[in-house]
Amino acid sequence: MPALDVRIQAQGRSPIDLTGTLDSGATGTALSKRTAQQLGLTPADLHKAEGAIIADDSEVACWTTIVPIRAQVLRPIESGDLLPWGPVFAVNPVFLEHASPLWGLCGKPHNIQYAAGGIMRRGARSVGQRAAEGIASSA
Repeated sequence: MPALDVRIQAQGRSPIDLTGTLDSGATGTALSKRTAQQLGLTPADLHKAEGAIIADDSEVACWTTIVPIRAQVLRPIESGDLLPWGPVFAVNPVFLEHASPLWGLCGKPHNIQYAAGGIMRRGARSVGQRAAEGIASSA
């Protein structure tokens, strides 16, 4: 699976840079509760959601937040540095007890399900689709 570098920021907090797996088959984004802390979210900002079913059909606890979270793809340049690239977009992740960043579809969360190692959400565009739109608009 390809990796994608993303700068992500919860409203009113400092941004962090994350490298995660880009899963075009996942229709949602999953981050860890540790990442929620790094984003400056407090336990009061996280709300327990209905358990999520992951790829092996096991159910895991997950949390969501109403704090707006925005993200932007980071593009490597020849020096190895990462530069913001493309549009800034909303991300509505679920937070799992333990998870490596998984970039799936972004947008308003509804009908959360998990499949094939990712999260299923209907009616949203993926980070990859948004990145492709940025390529097309900058060409």
